[in-house]
Amino acid sequence: MTEGKRARPRLRWYVNGVIIIIGSLALMAYLGFIQASQAYHEASGSLQHFQIAFVNSTIKSTLLILAAGVFVFFFSIQDYQMTIEKLMERLTESIPENNAVNPVLKPGRKGATLLSPTTHAEGLTAISQSVKTIIEEKEMYIEQLVFQEQQIRETLVVRLMKGWVKNDLAAIEICQSHGLLIHHTHIQVLVFGTIGQVSPLPGEKTQAAYQSLKEIIQAFTRDLYSTFCVEIDGMLAILLTPLKGNNLLDPTTKSDFLTIIKLSLQMVYEESGSKLRASIGSVFTGIPGVAHSYAEAVEALQYTNLIGEDTQISTFSTENREESSEPYASTQELEWLRSELQFMNRIDTGDFNGALVLFNTMLDASSTGATASELVRFRMLSLSNMVITAIGRAQLSLGGDSLDYPALCDCITSSGSLPELRKSVQKVFEVLDDLSQVHKSQSIHARMKSVADFVHQNYQDQNLTVAMAASHFGLNPSYLSRTFKRVMNVGLAAYIQHVRVEAAKELLRDKQMSVKKAAETVGFSNALTMNRAFHRQEGTTAGQLRRTNDSS
Repeated sequence: MTEGKRARPRLRWYVNGVIIIIGSLALMAYLGFIQASQAYHEASGSLQHFQIAFVNSTIKSTLLILAAGVFVFFFSIQDYQMTIEKLMERLTESIPENNAVNPVLKPGRKGATLLSPTTHAEGLTAISQSVKTIIEEKEMYIEQLVFQEQQIRETLVVRLMKGWVKNDLAAIEICQSHGLLIHHTHIQVLVFGTIGQVSPLPGEKTQAAYQSLKEIIQAFTRDLYSTFCVEIDGMLAILLTPLKGNNLLDPTTKSDFLTIIKLSLQMVYEESGSKLRASIGSVFTGIPGVAHSYAEAVEALQYTNLIGEDTQISTFSTENREESSEPYASTQELEWLRSELQFMNRIDTGDFNGALVLFNTMLDASSTGATASELVRFRMLSLSNMVITAIGRAQLSLGGDSLDYPALCDCITSSGSLPELRKSVQKVFEVLDDLSQVHKSQSIHARMKSVADFVHQNYQDQNLTVAMAASHFGLNPSYLSRTFKRVMNVGLAAYIQHVRVEAAKELLRDKQMSVKKAAETVGFSNALTMNRAFHRQEGTTAGQLRRTNDSS
């Protein structure tokens, strides 16, 4: 059954083709006879004139018949004729095969046909339903065409803003065919984005705000401008062209336009809670002007977000944006490099508070000394890399496990503006300073413990002094002596004498060990020096201590 249904269109295709070919040949033969007769009468007996007239008229009629035949053939195999067939099929399906209930005789040529009383009602219902389905399909098809046209127009606007459309005759015709009459008309681009994001990625809430903003802007500007709204690079961009009687350069028009934007932003904020920011490009003419105005609007939006200005509407301005002279630019670059070196030196010495002060100074110079967003972004990236490098150096000096390097780096790289970067760096340097203080405390105790171990291992060396220990650890003798006393509650020289006296006391327990031998063994230069040390620590001499131990 299925293969039969599939074969029907193919059979209809062949039958229609054969019928049209036969009809075309018959029509060509008939017209050929008529044209031959007419050419014979017009030639007035001249064979050459007859041939020329007959061939010309035959060619024309043949081409006409072929064109008509092809048109009729393709029309016959399309679904236009299927509409009636669908109606007939639905009508046929509504007629029950068994009309045994309440049969009614319908007269006909060859007798009577049994029909159900409900056949007519069911047939009309089926026809009505089929017509309704066809109308719905047509409306759906029209909606699809409108949607496709909108998509094509939005794609064209995006390509214009990106500068991907060449300014030639073909591009002008394409723009005109899609309602973009911008060749000889002023145009201006308006861009909306979220506050605090240099390259915003809109979420569902932001996209809903964009959709609401589209409708509000179009409602306000319906009688003033033609608006073409597209979402591009995470922002909402609107291409404006004035209607007749309006001028984008007119001061009154500009003022009214700013009022419309402010009111639209306020309405969107009250409706969705999304706080958006707008930027306006300059007025241009023609296809290249779309890309220029869009680039200016994006530049103004990004610059405002980078420096953290608290304004809802920004415009592109060329004031104070001339490039600096080469000597001045070289001086600025040299100062910047010097500041970077000073910053790293303070990091290496553990002066994190001083490094933070210097960083804030450089940050202020970035926001006030540059007005172009690209320069601000470059300096912001340079500052971020500088801080990340500082975190890496701090990790090496403080120990690999003492700080969470990825988390601190993420804190820096997630900053989207200079104010955010300032806050992030403040948090990072607070963490580094706290860890540095803990590390210094632990490091000093560990180092002084190493010095004490060094004394225990080398007390027998008569050359062991504070200077020798300081030289071994690469420290200043005075600093070592002060630090050792602060940590161990005893001076380093006194600690050396203490270790030697304790060792001598153990040796003097042996009655065979002389005082002089014991002094030499534990590192004293002679017995007299050892007795002085004994007297300071034990309140007696080595010999008296031995006699006391013997008597006991």
